[in-house]
Amino acid sequence: MASEPQRAGRRDRAAAIRDAAEKALPALPVMLLVVVVALPAFFNVGPLRLSPARVLLLVMFFPAVMRWMKGPKVIADWLVLGYCLWTTLSLLIVHGAGEIWQFAGITFVEAFGAYMIGRAYIGGPADFSAFTRFFHKVLLVFAPMAMLEAVAGIRPLTMLFSPVFSTFWWAATGYEKRLGMSRAQVGFEHPILWGVYAATGFALFFFARRASGARGGAGYAAVSAVGTFFSLSMGGLINIVLQSGLIAYDYILRRNKDRWKLSLWLAAAAYVVVDLISNRNPFEVATTYLVFDSYTAYYRILIFQFGMDNVIAHPIFGIGLNDWARPSWMPPSVDNFWLLTAMRGGVPAFLFLAFALILTVVRNGRRNILDPVAADQRKALNFVLVGLGIAISTVHLWGGVYYHVMFLLGAAGWMQHFQGGDAGSPPPSGRAARIGTGRRAPRGGAEDQAPAPAAPPATLPVRPPRPGAPTPPGRDRPVRPARLPLGTGPRR
Repeated sequence: MASEPQRAGRRDRAAAIRDAAEKALPALPVMLLVVVVALPAFFNVGPLRLSPARVLLLVMFFPAVMRWMKGPKVIADWLVLGYCLWTTLSLLIVHGAGEIWQFAGITFVEAFGAYMIGRAYIGGPADFSAFTRFFHKVLLVFAPMAMLEAVAGIRPLTMLFSPVFSTFWWAATGYEKRLGMSRAQVGFEHPILWGVYAATGFALFFFARRASGARGGAGYAAVSAVGTFFSLSMGGLINIVLQSGLIAYDYILRRNKDRWKLSLWLAAAAYVVVDLISNRNPFEVATTYLVFDSYTAYYRILIFQFGMDNVIAHPIFGIGLNDWARPSWMPPSVDNFWLLTAMRGGVPAFLFLAFALILTVVRNGRRNILDPVAADQRKALNFVLVGLGIAISTVHLWGGVYYHVMFLLGAAGWMQHFQGGDAGSPPPSGRAARIGTGRRAPRGGAEDQAPAPAAPPATLPVRPPRPGAPTPPGRDRPVRPARLPLGTGPRR
């Protein structure tokens, strides 16, 4: 149980982070990436289709990598690098370097570049708070657009960019309406992608209010839930439900230190029970309840069955961009990001990325972070990543939302080497600067030096003995001055 001075210190720390984040903006590459991934514009340069997000990743790739190389590394960095290299190598081996080297190169840049922006420009609580607040403002703009598109079929972003650029096809025209509304996609290529993008803010916004010492986390996170709802897609809604469940579970068992170990045992027990009492396997049962209709559930079960046949037939390098083997009456789409990763890049590509996500969540969760702001941010991002890891087994990720997810994975890296003070944030001003929420010095600078010694406590002068007075036993040596805390000496 924290003492009153400790609680007061935490409140002061939270208030300082809030004050700094309200005034500060995230790094420019972060702001640009959060916005441009949702823009519907694209143009062609030779055989490559470039979007504003791809242009940003091409421009910022080397600056972000160089910045990352100067800082501490985490094991997920190498796993993500392995995933990107293996995926690129698989494409070159399957299709030949002469045919697809440009596409293979941009595939590497867009995945590792987005991850690097998260690693290089999100370095501590102040950086992460600034990003969260900016992301919230962006969704405050995009969510009404989603509602307008779903209810009235008006697409403001497409109307803005279509006179100059090519824009994405309105996918809602190919689907039946749900709940009497069209499925909103805002600036993404598909409503599912908009739903996944909007859902990633839910836990971030919920805990951002608590971390800043304010109330109303559910209301602050409502913009994420509302925006996700108008996608009318289970991919985003599943993520919202999972994050909500994790938040409720964490609150109910907040006094149980082993609650997350208990959750693993409960999940394992649920899997065994479902496997015993049902005539279907747990994956098929879960898929049935995670989609809008039984036809979609049946189709996704078939996708998994035939997709795994392709993985077993090509386990090392996958099938690349070739068409996958399936019955002729099945359409080519694969609504499972993890499965398609293994199909296209082989099992190693899947393992690299899956372990990067799992180890990021586990290692962040096991860190003993005492700072209340950083602890809430760690919890929020872990809930988002867990929700994403499960939800994307029912949808595929590509384009802008793929960059966004890789950025979020990279934005979690700083938590594994956080030492209690902010690292990587712009130097704040005012109250935030006074309590130490500023930027940590680059390697070789102040962070590698020993901390400055604290001021010595005040000492009281010792009165010399009277001439001729006998020396007490054991006091034949000079008496050292007594050291007392400042302010505890006698009044003069």
